Amino acid sequence: MLMMEKPLPPRILTALTLAASGSSWSDAAGAVGMKAPTLRKYAKDPRANEFVERVVRENDKQRFALSEGM
Repeated sequence: MLMMEKPLPPRILTALTLAASGSSWSDAAGAVGMKAPTLRKYAKDPRANEFVERVVRENDKQRFALSEGM
C-alpha cells in the first residue's frame, strides 16, 4: 500500500523560498517565526530540496525574462 507523504508546512515553504531567493537562513527562519537550525533540518528533506530547486529555476527564468526585456 502506497502512503502519501504529508506536504511540508506552508511556513516552511515560505522560509525556503526566502532562503532560495537570497535571504540568510537566520533571516528566512525569523520571517516565519522559527530558528535557523530548525529550518536547516527541514532543508535536508528531499521534498524541500525539490521545492528549492523549483524556486531557483523560476527565479532564473524571471531574471532572464527581465534581462531580455531591457
